[in-house]
Amino acid sequence: MSTPPTDAPHHTVTGGCRCGRVRFRGTTAGLKAVACACADCQRSSGTFVSVAVGLAAASFEVTAGHDDLGTFADTGESGQPVHRSFCRTCGSPLFARPASYDHIVSVRAVALDAPCTTRPIFSIFDENVPEWMHFDGVPSMDDDEASEAAETATASND
Repeated sequence: MSTPPTDAPHHTVTGGCRCGRVRFRGTTAGLKAVACACADCQRSSGTFVSVAVGLAAASFEVTAGHDDLGTFADTGESGQPVHRSFCRTCGSPLFARPASYDHIVSVRAVALDAPCTTRPIFSIFDENVPEWMHFDGVPSMDDDEASEAAETATASND
């Protein structure tokens, strides 16, 4: 499966965890990746930046491994709840369901079966990224700008 372009019509994507026990699928109107360096994403991903794509919540489903799927209830930078899901067997972080964007499921780009080669449409919380790591050519936004851009980017996925 190839990565759909950002302006593709609705396209089904699939993914899963490292050990293969948890599998999922959902639709997108084109992969729109976002790079987030908030403390929550850093801790849940184990790296400085988490790159995620938004899939339409209405189309998202876990297709295998329900018993292997763990979920951690967290509070995001917005102050709203975020449910972060992972594989209990291999520990792979897979997706999050932020209450502030309940129409999307934020899927870790690395959990998709087809490599996500789409450049992030924006990055947020860049002040948390070390000086040696930066995003050439990716607009940096503050929290308010990012919220507005995320709404626009995911609106076509409904």
